[in-house]
Formats: sequence, structure tokens, C-alpha cells
Amino acid sequence: MTRSVLTLGAIFLGIVLPFGHAYVFLIRYFLMFMLFMAFIDIRLKWTSLSFKHLYILGLNILSPLIIFYALDYFNGHVALALFAAAITPTAIVAPVITSYLKKEVAFVALSVIITNAAVALLVPFMIPLVSGDNEVSTREVIVPVLVTFAIPLAAAFLVQRIHPAKKALLRVSPVSFVFFLGNVYLASAKATDFITGQENVKLSILIYIAVLTGILCIGNFKLGHLVGKPDFPSETAQSLGQKNTTFTIWIALTYINPIAALGPMFYILFHNSYNSYQLYRMRHPQPD
Repeated sequence: MTRSVLTLGAIFLGIVLPFGHAYVFLIRYFLMFMLFMAFIDIRLKWTSLSFKHLYILGLNILSPLIIFYALDYFNGHVALALFAAAITPTAIVAPVITSYLKKEVAFVALSVIITNAAVALLVPFMIPLVSGDNEVSTREVIVPVLVTFAIPLAAAFLVQRIHPAKKALLRVSPVSFVFFLGNVYLASAKATDFITGQENVKLSILIYIAVLTGILCIGNFKLGHLVGKPDFPSETAQSLGQKNTTFTIWIALTYINPIAALGPMFYILFHNSYNSYQLYRMRHPQPD
């Protein structure tokens, strides 16, 4: 719950002090640092690879397109925001939450690598389809996105083989959350600056984005639980429901528009709140 409160505070700070929008370029570098720190601590166990990972990947790639085309008839801003939230891959901290829930961490760690790699490869081809901007080309998007993902991954796997370096870096891993809050603030500031300069963005649109993002979040956890039965219901729910939002916040701000970034930003609040609820239920089981 503390993380949710701090995240909400970062969003509020971006609303009341939006001057940080000028430094939005830092989001990419903060994201690369966060990915690097997370990949250092991920232990892959390929024996945990399952057909369930294909279901997770399929839902992660297909559902954003279905959601976008369904909502685009209603409002383009809402459709793009929900697309950005839905295309977001598994969160890099999902294995940590899974360990707290006493479930199979290796399963979720594989989901992190598979979905993040797949989204990095495919989202450059999907953005021109949904953005409606003929100036955005796949070639323009694919290199920066792949570099942002591949450099931290390669560097982390190299450091994993240098035990003293890995041990030293893991001691400072909690600082990643500070960079996460920095990204949330910068994204909020950029969105605020953009919205205040637009006359056609109504408060009702922001409310629709928030409400539909909440429904999407709950739906992802519930659908993941259903798809994961009978072997990995909790692990699949975590893989599909908890998302690496800073990845698509950066993509939305860079290649779509700041309103689209509101989808993953609202998603942060909902999936953190849901995780807090899960942990509370685990620590305080209901009597039969």
C-alpha cells in the first residue's frame, strides 16, 4: 500500500508542478537502469517453461488490438490509452510479488523475459497501425525500443557472471523505486502540460480512461487466473495482471501522445492496489 500512496503522490506532484515535462527525455534512461537492476536478480529456470506462457503472450499481444479497435469508434484518446495499458508486458518486479505470495517464481520470471522481449519486437509494428500518424514509421521506433530493452538485458547477464559486482549492485537495488517514482512524476508532468494546452480534451475523457483501465486491470488478473488453471493460476494471473508500466509510458510519450501514457499511469495505481489486497488476504486469511 505504501508504494501505491507514493505513486499517487508522484502523479499529484506532476499535476501541480508540471515544469518537469522539460526533462521527460530522462524517462528512457531511468527505465534502462530499472531494467538492468531487475534483470540482475532474475534467475531463469527453463524447466518452468509452459504452454501457459504462450497463452500469456497471445493475450498480451492480441487483446490490445481488440480493445483499441472496439474503443476507437467511441473516442480515439481513450482507445490509445487503453491500448498502451493493455500492450504493457509483465512487470519486472512481478517475480518479487510472486515470491511474497509463495508461488512459483521461475514461471513468472520467464514471463517477464518472454513478454518484454516480444513487446519490444512487436510494438514498433503495431504503433503505426493504431496511432494514425503516417510520420511514425516502424523503422523509426524499432531501433530505440530494442536498444532500450537489449542493453540492460545484456549488461545484466554479463554482471550475473561476476559475483562480487552482482552482490554489490543488489545492495542498492531498492533505489530503483526512486527512479520509478521519477518516471511517474515526469510522465504526469508531461501529460498535464499537454492536456492544459489542448482544448478538445475533456475531464470526462480522463474519467473514462481511469475507469476502463481499472476494469482492464481486474480483468487481466481474473483472466490470467482462469487461463492458468489448474497448474499455475496465481502465477499466470500475476504475469498477465502486473505490468511493466514505465516501459509503455516511455513508448506512449515518445511515439504516440501524452494522453496515451495515462493508460499505463492509471494502471500503476490499480495493479499496485490489487497486489496490496492479495498480500493482505494472504496475511489475514478469512475463516472458513
